[in-house]
Amino acid sequence: MNKQVLIKLLAALTHRLNRGHKGAGAHPPQEENILFGLAEEIRRTLKPVKPAVPFRKDLRSRLEMIAQKRVVLEPRRRRSWLFFLVAAALGSALSALGFLVYFLSSRLSQRPQRAS
Repeated sequence: MNKQVLIKLLAALTHRLNRGHKGAGAHPPQEENILFGLAEEIRRTLKPVKPAVPFRKDLRSRLEMIAQKRVVLEPRRRRSWLFFLVAAALGSALSALGFLVYFLSSRLSQRPQRAS
């Protein structure tokens, strides 16, 4: 039997059990009796649980405390990328300028040699 069909069948049977209706369905009687018994057992086992009042109060106070302390992170702005881009361009320009100054100073400081 397909899993989805079984889930739907159990849900329908549990729904009928909760309403107190027992009736013949579209499935064979033996199969329905087995599934009906399973649905009855599921209904008895899975009862709604209501937590105790002190637990709920404690949980609420903890969640409120966490909500107050929560830090809201804003999305990053494009300015941070712009800052790094400008810094990289400035660093490259200074490096190129330093190389140019070194090259020119080495050329200018060379003394011409006289032929004897």
